[in-house]
Amino acid sequence: MRRILVVLVTVLLVAGMAAAAEVKVTAPTVDFGSDTPYDEIDTFVNNVLKTLAQKVESDLNERIGAFEQPAFVEGMANAGIFASHVGVMRSRPEYGLLQVGAGIAIGFQSPSANPFDVEGIGQAMGAGGDVFAGVGIQAGGQVGLNASFLKEGLFLGLRFGRMDLTLLAEGMGDALPEGLSGSLSVIGLLANYQLVKPIDLMVVRWRGVMVGSGLIYQGLEVKYQPDVGPVSAEQTVAEDIDGGGKDETGTVTLTVVPEIEVGVKTGTVTIPLEVSTGMRVLVLNVSGGLGADLAFGSSNLIFNANADIEASGSITHGETGANLSIDSSSVTPGSATLDAGTDGGPSFVNPKVFASIGLLLGPVSLEIPFTYYINKGSGFNAGITLGLTF
Repeated sequence: MRRILVVLVTVLLVAGMAAAAEVKVTAPTVDFGSDTPYDEIDTFVNNVLKTLAQKVESDLNERIGAFEQPAFVEGMANAGIFASHVGVMRSRPEYGLLQVGAGIAIGFQSPSANPFDVEGIGQAMGAGGDVFAGVGIQAGGQVGLNASFLKEGLFLGLRFGRMDLTLLAEGMGDALPEGLSGSLSVIGLLANYQLVKPIDLMVVRWRGVMVGSGLIYQGLEVKYQPDVGPVSAEQTVAEDIDGGGKDETGTVTLTVVPEIEVGVKTGTVTIPLEVSTGMRVLVLNVSGGLGADLAFGSSNLIFNANADIEASGSITHGETGANLSIDSSSVTPGSATLDAGTDGGPSFVNPKVFASIGLLLGPVSLEIPFTYYINKGSGFNAGITLGLTF
């Protein structure tokens, strides 16, 4: 769990810092008074502040980078869909009345054919900017009902789950940086039908053939506040600004203190299509199958920023020796605007191959499901489920 969350934050952070936004800084202005010589100094200092604002703007944009990442947005949406298969119980496809399971699942979207290169996802983001990659995690459960009273061989299920990343991150202490918040949720209705009935062969039971589908909603909202730090620029003044015969001297400093929030927000609906079979030997059950996830919805890469813009310093008037302070009494504040954000959605068709291994101990089952996805790259889902059958 700790490793997965560290990778999740790394992906978000690298996405925000290596990706595409543009900050526009409007310089503050000064007014030292209505006297004529001061008006000339006002104009001079305001021109200096404009120049410093351009430097600060350039520096800040270099730190933030560009922010158009449709491939990353699609990858995050896919990973959330993969992680929505939580509480899966394929080891007991048929049961008496009720089946209850709870567990945790993770999902990864990889830009390459190797879905297991978890650390490589973050490295690829850092090296290449917009990368078809993502990571998701979900905790939840599933309640199944034998609906043979409607149709023999029909089983219905309700899947649900929610994970509060804020509380989880706080509980992990220093393993994750401060500023991570968010939640993941899933709810869905599922149906499975026994197309071919099971066959018992001594100690071996072939599970027959099941077909399944459903409708699953998955929501993800993750935010992270990286510490960018203040950006400042300074210019020293030593020249006769007002033409009075003596130099005005001093310094003019412009500082921008940004507060940045990087986030991913997705809302997707998945229609899983699956055909599966399995075999039980004593207490061990192995199952597998083929299918695809049809996905709809949206995914947004969010970048929010606020900035305090501070002008400081002072100018000493050459003729009178008066100290003209650049502070709140003489400064009209500047502003900063941000143009950022990328909208997208999941891959529509995600073919998959899935398998699971489970231990069946009376009404209790412990299952480890795994799914391999084939799309423009590759993905996988893995989890663990504890189930109880009535």
